[in-house]
Amino acid sequence: MAQTKPPPGAVFAYEIARGSLEDQLHRIETLDAKSGILLAAGGIFAGFLFSSRSLLTKAPEWLEATSGALLSLAVVCALFALLNQSYITAPRPQAVASFAGRDELWLKWRFLGNLHLAVDWNRRKLDRKIRFLTAAQALLIATVGLNGGYFVLTTLKGGQTLAIRKSEHEQTPTPVLQVPAPVGDGYDYVQSLGCVIDDLMGHSRDGDKVGALRSENRPGDPDPITPPEPVPQGDDIGTKNSVSETFETK
Repeated sequence: MAQTKPPPGAVFAYEIARGSLEDQLHRIETLDAKSGILLAAGGIFAGFLFSSRSLLTKAPEWLEATSGALLSLAVVCALFALLNQSYITAPRPQAVASFAGRDELWLKWRFLGNLHLAVDWNRRKLDRKIRFLTAAQALLIATVGLNGGYFVLTTLKGGQTLAIRKSEHEQTPTPVLQVPAPVGDGYDYVQSLGCVIDDLMGHSRDGDKVGALRSENRPGDPDPITPPEPVPQGDDIGTKNSVSETFETK
């Protein structure tokens, strides 16, 4: 039977219970917002995975099936968490109005049981919502981790293949080419001071050293050809005009 006279701590007990109920309702709103974020993230990730340009188009079938199953379970868990919306609050205004003849202290003490009932009721719903959200987060993280690991592994394998190809290319022996021997009359003497002075300055000696660099197995030259004779009347004689500074043909 309910106590007729409220105890001294009735107001404090009522405020504590009322604060717990308000905190539960605030947490419910926050978790509902997280459920919506998880649903949006799952939809975006699903579009990324199963698009025509997705990485999974060349992935093994088991990876595609596992990713689809994990992502589907994550979306289902987030939906269950979002759809769990049955909560209660206390005290009900109509019930309080029926005892309007009593003072505030008595009313708080009288409806303290309703607050406890609402807190206990909502706690079960809140715990269930948290479990569904935790499962959805874990499944979504597992999906991202699985595909991220496959992407990193594929990238590393591609880099190793490229490195192997580059190494094989670098190890390919390059044939040693020899420069053809110089043409006998393919050079001129510049600023010569005469044979005697040139010999004193080591010109002949330098030529012998350079000639020692020639090799018998160097590629040979084709047979020399003689330039054709000039075509008769194939040129003109011109004089420069002192006025227009142009050439006139005679």
